[in-house]
Amino acid sequence: MNNRNPLTSTQIRLLQAGLNHRTVNSRKLARLLYISNNTVRTEFQQICINLGAHERTEALIIALQMGWIELPPPPSK
Repeated sequence: MNNRNPLTSTQIRLLQAGLNHRTVNSRKLARLLYISNNTVRTEFQQICINLGAHERTEALIIALQMGWIELPPPPSK
């Protein structure tokens, strides 16, 4: 896979929110991003297709490895 990012800004935002909040749950992400649950599911389907991922967690890992999303800072103590 080359380093060209095949994802839309909405898809990047969705993946980043999933990583930041440690969830790939559609309902939780929909509430966080003020979008519909159906939109989250549709976007994740397209993300997986674009990245060749079999599941959401794999898509997060690919996007992280490619540098398209970033790890959140560690929680402060």
